[in-house]
Amino acid sequence: MNDTNRAMPQQIGTPHEREQRLAKTLTEPQVIEAYYRSIGENVRAITTDNFLNKSRNEYNAPWLVREIVQNFVDANPDHPGTLNGVDIEEQQLPNGEVKFTIRGHWPFEKPDALITLDSEKPTDRESSGGNGIGLKQTAVRLMRDFGVIHFTITGNDWVLTYRMESKEQLNHEINEEHGRQGQALMNRSIRKDWLVGHLDHLGDAATPQAMYEIVTADPAMIRALRTMREIGVSQTNPYLLQPDYKNAHGIIKWLLPQSVQEHDQGLIRGRLFINGQVMNFKDKGTDEATDWQGPEGVTIALENLAYRMSIDRPPVNLSEFRQYIRSLVESMSRTEILDQLRCSEPLWTKLDTQRPFDESAASTLIQKLLNQLYYSRDGYTSVNYAADFPSRPYLANDRLNEEQIALLNEQGFVILPRFFKQLGMPLASSKLEQFDQLKRVTPNSYEAKCLREKAAETAGIEVDFEDCTDLTTAEKLLTAILTRLKDRISTIDTTGNKVHIIFNQEFSDRLLVQPFLTKKGIEQDALRFLRGVIEQGLRSGMILEKSAVIASGETVVTFTVAWDYETDESSLIARRLKSTTHYQPLFEFALRNDIDLAPLTMQTNGSSGHSGLKLPGSEESATNRSLKDLPPVKQPERPVIESTGEIIPVEASPKTPQAEAVLQALPALQRAVEVLDAAVPKVASVSHRQTKKSPIDEYLTWRTSEDFYAVAAGYMTGRHLAEIVAHYHRAKVPSKVEVLTNEHAAEQLAVTKFQQVLQTIMNRVTVDGDKSIDDFEIVIEPTPTQLAQLATLRTIVNIAGAVAIPNELFLYGGTGSYGINIDKRAIGIHTALLKTSLAESLQTMVHEVTHNEAMDHGLTFRQTEESLFTAILEHLLAVLQKTISQEPLTDKERALYELSQYWNQLQKPIQDAQATI
Repeated sequence: MNDTNRAMPQQIGTPHEREQRLAKTLTEPQVIEAYYRSIGENVRAITTDNFLNKSRNEYNAPWLVREIVQNFVDANPDHPGTLNGVDIEEQQLPNGEVKFTIRGHWPFEKPDALITLDSEKPTDRESSGGNGIGLKQTAVRLMRDFGVIHFTITGNDWVLTYRMESKEQLNHEINEEHGRQGQALMNRSIRKDWLVGHLDHLGDAATPQAMYEIVTADPAMIRALRTMREIGVSQTNPYLLQPDYKNAHGIIKWLLPQSVQEHDQGLIRGRLFINGQVMNFKDKGTDEATDWQGPEGVTIALENLAYRMSIDRPPVNLSEFRQYIRSLVESMSRTEILDQLRCSEPLWTKLDTQRPFDESAASTLIQKLLNQLYYSRDGYTSVNYAADFPSRPYLANDRLNEEQIALLNEQGFVILPRFFKQLGMPLASSKLEQFDQLKRVTPNSYEAKCLREKAAETAGIEVDFEDCTDLTTAEKLLTAILTRLKDRISTIDTTGNKVHIIFNQEFSDRLLVQPFLTKKGIEQDALRFLRGVIEQGLRSGMILEKSAVIASGETVVTFTVAWDYETDESSLIARRLKSTTHYQPLFEFALRNDIDLAPLTMQTNGSSGHSGLKLPGSEESATNRSLKDLPPVKQPERPVIESTGEIIPVEASPKTPQAEAVLQALPALQRAVEVLDAAVPKVASVSHRQTKKSPIDEYLTWRTSEDFYAVAAGYMTGRHLAEIVAHYHRAKVPSKVEVLTNEHAAEQLAVTKFQQVLQTIMNRVTVDGDKSIDDFEIVIEPTPTQLAQLATLRTIVNIAGAVAIPNELFLYGGTGSYGINIDKRAIGIHTALLKTSLAESLQTMVHEVTHNEAMDHGLTFRQTEESLFTAILEHLLAVLQKTISQEPLTDKERALYELSQYWNQLQKPIQDAQATI
């Protein structure tokens, strides 16, 4: 509707009546401003005294003074971000009052932002001041709580005076004026005290200026105002005099100990300035002495930095500090970095040598400098260190104990934190005597177990056994078996001189080749006894060599005896062999041909020659069959996993011609594909699952379901394994495995060729700088626990790091790198990591996930990896802190807490198992 067509409101009542109605709708600010207009004053009601009333203790005198300084720092056009060119004067007045004047020599044209919630922040750089809401907070606190008598702001041709007007005084003056002039302000009572701004015109002769005047007698406020030069960045700030380094990105000033006493007391606290304003570091000060406590060992000023701004100016934590100094460090040249390392050298001996990462600011900055130097284009080596830091007694700690550190200190060496190895610094262990070095090489229980299991399969290992030397005859030996194991024996059969025993309970695969068994449990006792029977039989010649076998499931164990000339005793060697057939638990052996079994047997099958051994107190027998003739036992069916999410069918085998050709060339690959398809539940891969749920919602949906590990782990399928091999494998592989008379040897050769091909591929895709992999062996039958651990790692990265992992995951063994990213297709995690802490496992997972962004170790990779890992750790730490303080957790925090607890639960059986080895 056009204004010309809009109907004018109807005027109802007399002018006096209309004035009375209007008076009833006036707000307190309108009443106050109308009153002052009636007496010829331009006054704006800004806010009531309730503003910042409950939180007044959060904003002390130093905080208020910083707000004042920040407005000048941010408005300074000639020296942006500093107090350079700003005059600060102090004048003593009668009655103990002090007047402080802060004057900037630049135009301040309009006072609008001073009496409204507006702000005048500059748009050409990062800043937090601008005479905005922080100034109104400051004015209320100054006038109400710190006894400021006079607070004025003067611009080009105007002056604004802040005052706190009490409701009693306002009501008295308004009622008096109403009585004199008859205005319609009666019946409008002011109920609160108000901060008001009185605005006066100074005349037409404008003078470019921005000036604050503050008069107070409050001792705390006087002390705080006298520190204005220390709060803002300037050439006269005592914390920034004679800096060690300065460029457009900031200033560094190392705080070196000046005496032995200072050296012993710890690092000196400096100041942290961001875009001209002082900031707390790690914690807020608790008193005037600790207000604006800054970084340990260094003062830092950072310029034009995009950072997390807040009206409350919270302390900068260590993680934020690490991020904020990045632009300054990355702007420095190689020479400048080396100069700063030399400047800070007296601080090096203050760092904690026993911790890999000291949490002080000086240590964090030094680490950044070393990291930048180490990953620079030309790198930095021990040769460079020897030239740039000659004759230094420094050594980088590589996990020495306190005794060894003390020994090296006695020899004149100074042990520094481990990260100094990036400077090319010699390792501390290199200076130890050989014996001291050897003492540091402690057993690795996990690697020992892996090597033992590998030896058990490739050659055999020595195992203990029960002493059965009293079983001197076949009759005693067989009778002992029947007596000791009668509750476990299902059938006992003989054919000629062969004895075949089938048990009614399977043996644990882990215990079958466990070197040392105890009598804890019937199973261990039975196996240890059977070993004793085998050792006595083989050593005495009653049992023929290469005939004693224990089998259960897919594991077959063979035995031999050897003479130990050191102990002058025989030893029993057991070798574990993996079978593709599932066997009933059995014990089979052949007695010497001249031993007569007739007294212990009865005929069961006419003239067939098959007989059965009589069980004690029974006439039952059964027919014997040799081990190789035993029919496979039906494999127990894998529990059906009902996924709560969408299931997408996965092909059991690859269909591409290239993959089929490789399968023909590598028979063991076909076997691996089949095993993977059988072992890994058929759920859609992570990269293909379609869902609109958030990571938290997904977690909450399936956290209690049985398919936890199946859905979340995203383990590599057989089809994708074949596709990867087909894509990368270019070597000429024979079309078939050479024919060997020994079927097992042929299978082992095929497996070896397949694993060698995989190892070649893994090392081909290894990123420069990562370790190569030797003795590579992919895990094609991950256990539910392993899948659950992978699911936990994937989910924590997804929730805490807000990063989805599109790759399928797989596990592998071998030596070298603990993780590998196959061209962003799949991520491999070493099985050893699943035995370590959650933080260490997450670090490797994050490293490999970051390779999805950059398949190198350049700047982008380093920045992304550090940011992601830091974010994840901070989330986990925050959850831990809230849990300790019993604060309520959000869904996200609850998920992270449950996942970290779940990891610990999964670790406990592993740790218990390691403890028994």
